[in-house]
Amino acid sequence: MGKRCWISFLLLAFFASIAFRIPSYSCANQSPGPAKASPGVRRALLIGINDYRSSLIPDLRGAINDIEFISQMLSTKYGFLDKNIRKIIDKDATRQGILSALDKLEKESGPEDVIYLHYSGHGSQVEDLNNDESDHLDETIVPHDGRTDDIADITDDELGTILTRFQSPNIIVLLDSCHAGTATRSIALSTRSIPKDTRLDLYRKMSAGTRAVVPLIAERHLLMSGAAANQRALDGPIEGRSHGFFSYAFGKTLSAAPPQTPVKEILRGVESELERIRAQFGNLDMPEPQLEAQESRFDKSLFPVLQEQSDVSGSDDGARLPWLLAEPAGEGKALLKNALSLDARENSTWLIYPPGEKEFAGSSAIAVARVIELKDADALADRQPENSRISPNSRAIVLTPAFPSISLPVRFISDSSEISNAVQVSLQKLIAPLKVVGSEEFARFIIIFEEKSCKVFGSEGLAPIDQFELADAVDAAHRLTRILARSITASELLALVNPSSKIKVDLKVAGQTDRKTEKLKSQRGVQVTSNLETPRFHVRKEEEPRSNRNSLQLKVLVSQDAYITIVDVDQEGGVNLLFPNEHQKEDFYPQGFVPKDEQFMIPDSLESGNKAGFNWDISPPGGIDTIRVFASSDLETAEAIRKHVKDLASQSSSSSSEAARFVSFSKLHRDLSTRGIRLVRNLPENQKAKPNPDTAKGDWNAASITVLVQN
Repeated sequence: MGKRCWISFLLLAFFASIAFRIPSYSCANQSPGPAKASPGVRRALLIGINDYRSSLIPDLRGAINDIEFISQMLSTKYGFLDKNIRKIIDKDATRQGILSALDKLEKESGPEDVIYLHYSGHGSQVEDLNNDESDHLDETIVPHDGRTDDIADITDDELGTILTRFQSPNIIVLLDSCHAGTATRSIALSTRSIPKDTRLDLYRKMSAGTRAVVPLIAERHLLMSGAAANQRALDGPIEGRSHGFFSYAFGKTLSAAPPQTPVKEILRGVESELERIRAQFGNLDMPEPQLEAQESRFDKSLFPVLQEQSDVSGSDDGARLPWLLAEPAGEGKALLKNALSLDARENSTWLIYPPGEKEFAGSSAIAVARVIELKDADALADRQPENSRISPNSRAIVLTPAFPSISLPVRFISDSSEISNAVQVSLQKLIAPLKVVGSEEFARFIIIFEEKSCKVFGSEGLAPIDQFELADAVDAAHRLTRILARSITASELLALVNPSSKIKVDLKVAGQTDRKTEKLKSQRGVQVTSNLETPRFHVRKEEEPRSNRNSLQLKVLVSQDAYITIVDVDQEGGVNLLFPNEHQKEDFYPQGFVPKDEQFMIPDSLESGNKAGFNWDISPPGGIDTIRVFASSDLETAEAIRKHVKDLASQSSSSSSEAARFVSFSKLHRDLSTRGIRLVRNLPENQKAKPNPDTAKGDWNAASITVLVQN
């Protein structure tokens, strides 16, 4: 059990029987007969620690951002009232502070409540003193004052004992930490773990040596954690703002998912989001999120519907998307409150709706707002049309995130400054966006020159993604240009996102390892370990039979009828339109149109003479390819995407084309963001707009996957 990052947290915390407490009642004004059950309440306890008291523990950068993001989403989309969301951060998240908050939550909550617990911070281990771990190690979370004086970590045994006292069977725990990890070379990319605690006397005093025996009961609780046993839960800058990778992917997935999306679909969405950000860090393999619950829980929604959802019960029915409060801020301006919680950076675009709006149909917005300035946690935005009238407590949803900076930060490490400087000069001539950064700044790539070789690392700086013998500076610069150009192109392509889309896209590589599922030996149920290992291919040799190792085949599923476009960014930065293509047969998904809720294969088989009329055989060069599948509700939007992709494919990879390439992506970004938007006139406050079904064209979404091609 200790071989899984934080899975042992569930030993008693999950699927344990609940020691049901008998509610106490005052004798006054009591009527004979059974008491009426209290309506359920949605409650959350969110713990985030960036700043640790001990100088021996490296601080994090993204934990507090995780908490603010998750809190805003829970309160605006999922019906958690602000008064029922408790946040404990930094200096308040001491050992005693965390344990007291858990104890208070247990005393306040009832059997009908839905409870969400979130921890973002460091994890660790300590020697198991009661012989309940197969690897002889207990997993821990590290409080703000951990590793100081006589302050012990909080062990899984302690947490388990506390959680068994909760009456509610609906407890969801998310842990964005781990106990395995190696320090990265990047100052801005951290591992959320520290070495195990060796102060065993502290833990002997806390434990009687055995844990209470509690019978196991199925269908109780659910755990999601950010990394497998031997992997690192990562903390770093994602699209300009630091987060835990898992918390970010989880939050983005919940933001876009319909409220009653099954747990297994949430996990699949997390995988897809991690795939999207993979290329931005040059990582071959991302941490694998873990899900543990009873098998019957996988097809149920993450947050069960309460019997009574109203302000009286402490919850409401939420909204389709997370939102920000928008207030009038003078002529032609709007102020977005707590904007940083949903990453409202400069140049991001938002749609404003009347107070109380929940569906956020693109065709009924009353204004479009573009952020021009951040004011602490709020954001000032220009709004169009300027004469639009917005009321206090209006609601704003993100239309398009800020398009990422074209800057490509690279760190060089070398014993010989001569060759390093020569390569830097050559690279800056070939790649205009390249920015050389020092050891204290974030680097998307780390390039190390040794005596006769060059190694290229992703942002975490551990496993090389490429290495080659050094001939001369010019040759090295051209080799590096192919890697860096691909990163720029892939990142820009992956930045094309539509957070408000109603279309869902599920993408897999056919024939490669699917998600691993295994029955646990214990009675807890089923553990699902998501599989984010990069699908690997080799170049197909002439006359070699096609297989899922030398010819690409994709499984695609869309939630509504759509036109799909499949794009590949290869190792050298080239952009290729894979589908539709000129070789496909007329009756094979004409114009790329596919039906909803029907998983299909492209191409349909690897055999010659297949229905598709083509195959995607793997050919040189070797390296990493990113495949992005766009699904659009109308042909016009699909053709706009395809035109831009073809324009990019026709551009050369010379330095003079980098600016043009970025402008092309930015234009596509703006073009896609305004499709399907129709501003409506302001109505008098005593009138209500008639329900308007969201029939506007222009909805689109995308999913990505990364593959490794080996020569």
